[in-house]
Amino acid sequence: MTQAGGRRRAIIFVHIPKAAGTTLNKILAHQYGLNRVFALKEGIEGRSLRDFQELPEAQRRKLKVVRGHFNFGLHDLLPQSSTYITLLRNPVDRALSHYYYVLKFPTHYLHAQIAGQQMSLKDYITSELSIELDNHQARMVAGGEAALVPFGQCSTQVLEVAKQHLQEQFAVVGTVERFDETLVLLKEVFGWATPFYTKANVTQNRPKRRSLSAEELDLITSRNQIDLELYDYANQQLDHLIQKHVKRFRLKLFKFRVLNQLYNYLYALELYALEKPLPQSVGDRLKRFRNQLDSPHKQRKQVRQKTAHKTS
Repeated sequence: MTQAGGRRRAIIFVHIPKAAGTTLNKILAHQYGLNRVFALKEGIEGRSLRDFQELPEAQRRKLKVVRGHFNFGLHDLLPQSSTYITLLRNPVDRALSHYYYVLKFPTHYLHAQIAGQQMSLKDYITSELSIELDNHQARMVAGGEAALVPFGQCSTQVLEVAKQHLQEQFAVVGTVERFDETLVLLKEVFGWATPFYTKANVTQNRPKRRSLSAEELDLITSRNQIDLELYDYANQQLDHLIQKHVKRFRLKLFKFRVLNQLYNYLYALELYALEKPLPQSVGDRLKRFRNQLDSPHKQRKQVRQKTAHKTS
């Protein structure tokens, strides 16, 4: 896919829970504007799948992004040309993050059962409470009947369908562990302004993978073997797409990381200034500088001017 082709196609973001999707959602909103993004979320009025299906075709055609916790297959509901993106995560880290996230938030649909029964991580993994604990990443990417496969019965057929979709239907597949690399690829494929970010919805104070017992690690891996294989395949696809679309990748990655560190530093200064106001002249300069970094429209204009200058 060329950069021009990427710009014309609507993006369908399959947001896998606890896989850096909240951070990417903010980037998508910044790149395209909230009025061009449909956030699918069951239980929220006007945001359910039925609400989306009932939107007039002309309104759906205007959308640049559809995002949410849904399975592959939504392209059938869009009248315009579209493509998919997603982020996968190491299944062990995702399981840990999921468990501690559910414990932290009483509004989560599994919280009452887990907290009420004082489930340990081991109890949670073996509980069969939800297919979110059973190769859920492969189920979402495969779509179709994969969501209906009983707990513990995901087969290599689900894996092969998921692989085929990643290869043929996803313009970009990234991983949480290579988030910056994924963003550099997204920028190139879709012609984005620099996708600055600060991390969002991070599960705080959760143990690291190295703290797991051998039994806990074995339980997670044995119940998510399909996801582990799909995660490895996603990393291979990411390597392939970077080689295909991004020239001078290492240089661009280094530049992005330096600029994003600066962006985060300026963001932290602004937060500090809310508690201890800076001199107005300093605050004004800080705000102007951050706005220059933060403006996709300004960046796109600069790119167009450079391109016009080269071709004149």
